[in-house]
Amino acid sequence: MPIVRFIGVALLAAVSTVAPRAVSAQEPGSRYTGDIRDLRLGLTADAMPEGYFDFACGTNGGPPSQPIAGWTDFMRCRPEASGLREVYITFDDEWAEIARANPDVDLNWVHQFSGTVIAGFPVIASVLFDEAGMVRGIRAVTDPRASVEKRSDAYLFSVPINRRFGPDGWACADLPRGAGESEIGGMFIKRSCRKLLDGRELVIETHFYRRRGQTGFDFQGQFVQGEFESTTRFEIWDPAYGPGGAG
Repeated sequence: MPIVRFIGVALLAAVSTVAPRAVSAQEPGSRYTGDIRDLRLGLTADAMPEGYFDFACGTNGGPPSQPIAGWTDFMRCRPEASGLREVYITFDDEWAEIARANPDVDLNWVHQFSGTVIAGFPVIASVLFDEAGMVRGIRAVTDPRASVEKRSDAYLFSVPINRRFGPDGWACADLPRGAGESEIGGMFIKRSCRKLLDGRELVIETHFYRRRGQTGFDFQGQFVQGEFESTTRFEIWDPAYGPGGAG
């Protein structure tokens, strides 16, 4: 089953850092601007950037739940274990619209980078606010609703993340293999990596394996698409709220 497919890492890294929109002038002396598009820690709900849609309460990186009016409506969402309130968002298709207006642009490229996409990977994106309305966390989880082809590549989302934030300084650990979990083509990835960078705690968790009962074939021996776990969860935390902090 040809699941491993490299999809132009140099281009992915370039897209992840291309032309951020204007960011509110907060945190004087900050050594960085946007982490995901123009989102970053320390912004406040009443000064968040535009270009985001479909606001809803988040579900720990899953599909949206209760719709809300916008950034400042975050208090309608239940706090998660960290005490923060997760706001689900979608991105606009600005880059796709620009590309479609250019007759020389390959439409396959447009399709790859349109929608709620980071570095070519469809994601579920969300922002986590504290009670005072300050961003303390940013979350991007590869979207399980994506096509089988894109979902099979989801574990590769860690590659442009490493390029964006640097390959050095990550502390990684292999997570325990669950009952019935097995390799795909000799590969088994279940790893969590953590890095402190410029006052942020970065966390990547990557999965690539078959879950219990998944073989890739039905009882008649016919190939079945989609029987695998391929995901990447990327989180940016204020260290006081991340896995390494007290919350």
